[in-house]
Amino acid sequence: MKACIPVAHDRGLESRVHPHLRSAPMFLLVDTETKATRAITNPESGCGHGRCRPLDLLAAEKLDLFVVSGIGPGELDRLQAAGIRVYHTPRATVGEAIDAIGRGALPPVISGHVLGAGSGRHRGGRHGNAGHHRHQGCGHGHGSPRFRGGQGA
Repeated sequence: MKACIPVAHDRGLESRVHPHLRSAPMFLLVDTETKATRAITNPESGCGHGRCRPLDLLAAEKLDLFVVSGIGPGELDRLQAAGIRVYHTPRATVGEAIDAIGRGALPPVISGHVLGAGSGRHRGGRHGNAGHHRHQGCGHGHGSPRFRGGQGA
């Protein structure tokens, strides 16, 4: 399977998962079977809140899953609509996250339970789960998803 994980620096499997998908300086693509990695720089990592569309950068990739520490509702909706599974991890390394997926130890992100990175504080929304929040104006997800799932697509 092909995984995508937001990171700040390309250190292969030793890269740390970035706190939020939208502002990640790069994305590490990982073959979960061979553990081969490839980094893609996110040219929009510094753009204003609500205007970045980093998932468009990855639209041509055949992705099976994302591993995130934080994600906005628009990005989550776009990924799930495209059949791409999204899993949550605390700020672990990429290798630790991939190993946890293999063991079935990472929880999937459920639509409506949007994750904020690392703070563990509830910042709004209606769900009351610690660490889950909605980013107002983040990840609009305009239009239909252009992602292609890796398996069966």
